[in-house]
Amino acid sequence: MSGFVSSNLGAAASFYLAVYVIYGLFMTTVVFKKGFKTVYTFLWVFGLIRFSGQLCGVVYAKLGPSHYQWLIAYLVLGAEGYLTLILAAFRFTCKAQIRQFGFSWVLTSGPFNCRLFGKPLSWKLIFQNLVLIPANVFIIIGGVMLAGMDSEQLENHYEEVNLSKGLRTTGQAVFVFVTFTVVAFNIHVYAKEKVHNCLTIAVMCASPFLLVRGIFGILAIHVTDMNYFDASNYTSGGSASHKLTIYEYVLGTTMEFIVACCLVSTLAFEGDSRAIEDGTDEDKFKHIDEKTI
Repeated sequence: MSGFVSSNLGAAASFYLAVYVIYGLFMTTVVFKKGFKTVYTFLWVFGLIRFSGQLCGVVYAKLGPSHYQWLIAYLVLGAEGYLTLILAAFRFTCKAQIRQFGFSWVLTSGPFNCRLFGKPLSWKLIFQNLVLIPANVFIIIGGVMLAGMDSEQLENHYEEVNLSKGLRTTGQAVFVFVTFTVVAFNIHVYAKEKVHNCLTIAVMCASPFLLVRGIFGILAIHVTDMNYFDASNYTSGGSASHKLTIYEYVLGTTMEFIVACCLVSTLAFEGDSRAIEDGTDEDKFKHIDEKTI
């Protein structure tokens, strides 16, 4: 594509930018009709994040490696999109329990009889506040550390670069661990609790792609052919290699989009619409005595 320093990245980034424009408009319509207190809001937010990320990807492909700050923004937003999909899959499984039993033990119970931020310490709070938020902070800090350096500093400041890699790897590893936990949780709900509806099936279908995306997030930091920051992946003119583009957009972006499509497909099952609405479902827990939580 003319006008891009890296035509490979430019073509791929532009294609998915268009895809997420369409996806975002569709999910905006869904959220407008169903309201913001639904699990579909996670998928709408995912669309906004990915649109922003692809926009950064297009700019990076046009300007080239010397403007790598756009690359860092793209990578950080990509991690945020992955995080949103993890949360969406988790909440879909919780909603599947609610539809079957009228409640989800993950939302109401926890391992300790204590409170966090004025609320009973449930598995949901542990999952979201004590595990995912710190991991997310590691990834953001790791990215921001590199954003303040120029090209020469990236080559010479080994300690800072390695620390950034360590932080991002830790954050991504936690994301992958939580992804495996969400997948196992969904399998437990489907197989042991006999919750067989479109929500658990959708998460089941999305699970392999979500896992591939997570594992790729770690490999992309350390494997040379997958690493955006490795100079060997660029020509003297700044064009990215075909391998780098394929790895990124097949194992990363495409995996995320397939996951989103699997979860969005539950919209086709109108009979399950009551299971999707957080506002109604969360109200069911208000009568539960805190001593039983």
